[in-house]
Amino acid sequence: MATRFINVIRSFSMSLTRGRERSGPQGFRLLACGPKDITQALKQTFETKIQRKSASLDTLSMSRLQGLAAGLSRLTVSMSDAFILVFYMDEEECFQTISEFRECIIELKGEDVPLLVVGYNRATSAPRIMGPETADCLVTIEWGLNYKEASDGQPGDLEQVIEEMFNIVRDKKSSKTAIDRRMTTF
Repeated sequence: MATRFINVIRSFSMSLTRGRERSGPQGFRLLACGPKDITQALKQTFETKIQRKSASLDTLSMSRLQGLAAGLSRLTVSMSDAFILVFYMDEEECFQTISEFRECIIELKGEDVPLLVVGYNRATSAPRIMGPETADCLVTIEWGLNYKEASDGQPGDLEQVIEEMFNIVRDKKSSKTAIDRRMTTF
């Protein structure tokens, strides 16, 4: 059993690193976590519409977050530089899983890690678990993170999510560089 688990982790690690060497100091690895259909759509959007050679986007589905995966999740987090956490706006369990994974990311990477939380509106008849203002306040004020909503039927939304993530990464790098400069001048 332990050998099988180690082999799974090893093969998953290889799949994350295969052909994705970082291209200098500008290269970074994005990780999209959430429902499989949305994370796969983000990956497809990234690969077809976003022209960034210095970045890669990997995905981690809800089943991996909930299942076998404490070791895999930690390994994936440690190998990633920025995170997009997606939850369905009509599914409480999905939100709870993303909330717990956010805590894991912060524990492993620190408070200053680039993170974007995305509430995804599906075309279902199920009621939302929280209104847009509540979700925005929870994520931006209580968690101190960036928040965006995306919807079925709005194909440009996923592209905007990825561009927003690039903006967050750029802003974090700029503020870190400015702080480093100030510290060296004193």
